[in-house]
This record gives sequence, C-alpha cells and structure tokens, in this order.
Amino acid sequence: MTPPSQVGYADLLRVWREADGIPRIEHAWLFDHLMPLGGDPNGPTFEAWTLLSALAARTERLRSPARRDGPEQPGSRVSAGQCLAH
Repeated sequence: MTPPSQVGYADLLRVWREADGIPRIEHAWLFDHLMPLGGDPNGPTFEAWTLLSALAARTERLRSPARRDGPEQPGSRVSAGQCLAH
C-alpha cells in the first residue's frame, strides 16, 4: 500500500515504476483519504482516483485498485460515481 500523502508525485511514480519491473509484485494499492493520516495535517495529499489514473498510465502491468473498507466508508454506488466523474 502506497500512502498518497506526505510525498510528492515524482517519488510515488518512481516507487510504482520500480515495482512494475519486479515480476513478483502484481498489485500496487492506494487508500482513499483526503487528509494525511499522520505528519503535517497541511502536507500534500493526493485524491486516490486521480492518482491511480496517473500512475496506471505510467506503468505496464501492475494492477492498481484503491482500498475502501470499513463502515465509515461510502458504499459502492459512491465509488462508482467517483470513477465516472474522473
């Protein structure tokens, strides 16, 4: 799981591209939080669906879902609406 916060896009892309070159790594995950879970509360945080699109466009074979679970998370209709909006 790659936390999409407290890091820049170039570093995330580097990690995902390195993982893309390792055959044993089949999946690369993000979680969908709009605020950092730790560190500077005003630090950089990427929205998961947009970031997944950007990273998937720059990798060849990694499968790349966003993790959404827990009772406080929106249901599948909301997730589907987010996909359609991007």
